[in-house]
Amino acid sequence: MLGNCLAVALTTKLLLAMAGHPSLLRIGVAKDESGRLAAHAWLEDRGTILIGSPEHDRYTPLPIFDGAQE
Repeated sequence: MLGNCLAVALTTKLLLAMAGHPSLLRIGVAKDESGRLAAHAWLEDRGTILIGSPEHDRYTPLPIFDGAQE
């Protein structure tokens, strides 16, 4: 499931960035009905979902990686 939503989220993030609009790429994971790992990607801006299906609530978001060195 992550393949298509990730491509859409990354493309949208790039287009928004080119227009000067910030966004945060989020990836979440959950177990599907058969117990296998499932993942979903969406974009947020200040906690508001910009793109991604409403079912993102069932996914546990992975920690945010901003590329900064700690």
